[in-house]
Amino acid sequence: MPSPEEPTNATASAGTNSPPENPIGEESLSLPAVAEAPSFLPTHESSRWHTLAHLLVILVLSLGILLFRLGEADYKGSTGSNGGQTIQEMVAGNGWILPLRNGRHMPVKPPLYFWMGAATAKIRGTHGDILDSRLPSALLATLCVLAVYMFTRSVANDKVALWAALILATTPQLIEEGRNSRTDMALTTFLTCGLLLSYPVLRGNAGTATALLGALCLGLATLSKGPLALGLAVLVCGAATLFIRPIPEWRTLLRPAPLALAILVPATWYAAATYEHGWDFLHLHLYVESASRLWGERGEKPWWFYAEPLITYQLPWILLLPWIVKSSPGIDFRTRRFLWAWVLSMLVFFSVSAGKRRAYLLPLRPALAILIAAWLVPQFEHWRAYRRTAGAPMSVYAILSILLVAAISTAVALSARVEGFGTGEDWSHFWRAYLQNDLPIVIGSLSLVGAGVLITVHWLWQRRLELASWAFLFTLAIGLTLGMSAGEIVRGQGASFRPLVRELREKGYADQDFAMFDIDREVDFDDQHLGFLFHLGRHVPVVRPVNEHSCEPPKSGLYLVRRRHWDERSCFRDTRWQEILRGGPPAKSMQNEQLVLARFS
Repeated sequence: MPSPEEPTNATASAGTNSPPENPIGEESLSLPAVAEAPSFLPTHESSRWHTLAHLLVILVLSLGILLFRLGEADYKGSTGSNGGQTIQEMVAGNGWILPLRNGRHMPVKPPLYFWMGAATAKIRGTHGDILDSRLPSALLATLCVLAVYMFTRSVANDKVALWAALILATTPQLIEEGRNSRTDMALTTFLTCGLLLSYPVLRGNAGTATALLGALCLGLATLSKGPLALGLAVLVCGAATLFIRPIPEWRTLLRPAPLALAILVPATWYAAATYEHGWDFLHLHLYVESASRLWGERGEKPWWFYAEPLITYQLPWILLLPWIVKSSPGIDFRTRRFLWAWVLSMLVFFSVSAGKRRAYLLPLRPALAILIAAWLVPQFEHWRAYRRTAGAPMSVYAILSILLVAAISTAVALSARVEGFGTGEDWSHFWRAYLQNDLPIVIGSLSLVGAGVLITVHWLWQRRLELASWAFLFTLAIGLTLGMSAGEIVRGQGASFRPLVRELREKGYADQDFAMFDIDREVDFDDQHLGFLFHLGRHVPVVRPVNEHSCEPPKSGLYLVRRRHWDERSCFRDTRWQEILRGGPPAKSMQNEQLVLARFS
């Protein structure tokens, strides 16, 4: 017997084949029978091949965006190579619980992501390269998109599910985090899976097995980023109960087995790491990296900080926000309330927390993608009544074609140093180098984007919203793929230590004994040069001067010195110091991070 929230199969089929009279307004959710909104119910009539076709589209699009030139760009900052160096330590056999970077520093995040990167390196037979440090994020982002598809398919029809997945796959923030080596994507994927599995238990539509699987996902989320994951899950589920009438079966989530699984999975590792590193580990992970961030001890930002990234990191889909706030007729109101509880509880929590990062908004993007799709898909049926056969005026196509030619001509001209573009040491130099090296890719991508815009405008003019949306989706995917990969490559070139390490190897210094000479006690030297250590692939000791205000190291030998210290401090003009070579990030704005290899005798 169907539950009061679930209409019979006959009602569901009728709802699937006959769209509501007014799919835009909230009144489309009001029906005289027990059904709340027939249009959102699963069809159950789609064939297995239909579902497989959807999954194939999702996989091709997601992996195409996330894997395109993933391992080519160098790290664009010191924190970017943090994960890569931890993976190298694991592959080198320096421990799997919590290996010390450069033999000195504890990683500040739990190890699940690094375990995945080390496993990737073992499978690929590397020592831990850039691709190994980023591939887990790309695969986890794809898993998150698939999870959104499967969940939405269970609460709506296949079309809403497909569009929810594709909207998430083309969300700029998911692409950015899915192409880096940080742990935010791991947290988001496992937290999303945990929440999506918890919802049917809250509704009374699933039992202990689903609760256990959801608890396992939450445990893995904690093992990815820390105890904040469990706190966010409790926050969302608690907020949801305020908007959804509790059903007695929801207590399944609080049974001993799910609670034990969610807690014991990460607790086992925390206990092992505490045994290995002592109380310093707990202080770093539970206080410095968790509590102190929320309290603002590591810097505060205003409560409205997230207003801009909330919009810009989900453009262009977020522009539909005014309409989805009013209604999302593609799903029932209980699911809609759960998703809004998810979005708003996280947004409020992170807004009132003193410490803020743009990446903190990533876990609410899956819920927003479902809400957007649940509004968009019913509009396809609504706009069928307004179709027209006439095409756009030729002047429209002519203007768009001229803009395309102008864009391609600009790319060609900039690659040829027109007006002196790219001749200095600023970032324009690296953009010119990118255009010179990858001009065929740029021209091809711009041509595809231009063709996509023309097709989108053509279908929009004929008011064929669904076809226009498909054309727009793939145009957006191509543009995001080219734009984000280009930005990563350019930033990586400007911030790279790879040329310096290559020069050290060519001149035979890479395998010699040398140390980092740190005369600035305020900041750990090697922490600011993780990219150098990653490419060097071995530990480098850090030494201090024998006297606080001198430039004299403990003994003679080879030393790496910060370039700004070498140039600014007169004590390095001592004849006992001899410069051998210098190098590091070539971009002018990052040259303060360059290093000088010198000999002290």
